[in-house]
Amino acid sequence: MTSAWRRLPFFSQREIGRLPVAEQGISACCSLDDGGIALADAHGAIHLLNTEMATVHSFAAQDSGVIALFQARAVTTPAFPNAITLLSIGLEAEGALNRATMRLWKVQVAMRNSQLAPEEPNTAASCVRTVKIFPSNVTEPRVTCCCASGDGAHVAVGTSEGAVWVLRCADVGKDRFLRFKPLVSLRAEQSQPVTNLHFSNENVFANYLCGQDEARASARSSELFVVTPRTLHCVHDYGSRQEACVVLDEGAGAPSGCTCVNDEGQIALATTEAVFFYSTDERGPAFAFHGAK
Repeated sequence: MTSAWRRLPFFSQREIGRLPVAEQGISACCSLDDGGIALADAHGAIHLLNTEMATVHSFAAQDSGVIALFQARAVTTPAFPNAITLLSIGLEAEGALNRATMRLWKVQVAMRNSQLAPEEPNTAASCVRTVKIFPSNVTEPRVTCCCASGDGAHVAVGTSEGAVWVLRCADVGKDRFLRFKPLVSLRAEQSQPVTNLHFSNENVFANYLCGQDEARASARSSELFVVTPRTLHCVHDYGSRQEACVVLDEGAGAPSGCTCVNDEGQIALATTEAVFFYSTDERGPAFAFHGAK
């Protein structure tokens, strides 16, 4: 059986042209429910773009750059009933140091359509929560990757030292105390930098918004895939007393940006030789696909 690339007319393509915000150095991005996207730059600003790729608003989010950006769906705050919610992870200046910090942003829906009055620029984006990722009494490692559940209640952060810190809460917008905790079960297993993190059902919540998987969306994931350059782990019941780490493949890993999770909760690892699939317990099928990924 032979295979070859074919051009399929699933969508039309057109040249957008130069994006001025791209000149600032894009460090993170995420899609928005209205079809637009949010871009973060290396200077710590977040830019919201509509479907025409025109910037409708920009605001300063982090002092020293944004590392990761997510939209947290179904997070409501009484003061912002019609706002979207963004989670940004970046660096904040604290004396002579830059400390990793997560911020919860409420962005008014009217702002995305450029309908706010010119005299109300400060009402467009408001920071409603700020959480330090690492305790003040530890030497901070470099953040290498992040992931978040669809509603933002679970957030995982990987570091250059091979550790993973996890936030678990019921509602990121309402819970009184929010704190990141390290995964204890991973310490004995891990000695390499973390390149990718995925919750096993991170796509379910988005499908629920489209009218699918309502039952599955009601239960948050309890499995976290942890990827390094040479190994793949799955941490079950992360952040709880029953937490357990399983090594799915000792010789399989992936560089940053070469993994994803499908709707069935399987992780896909792209290597030079093939694309490998794994469930939370065992290895699945593999598809030969030679070349750099």
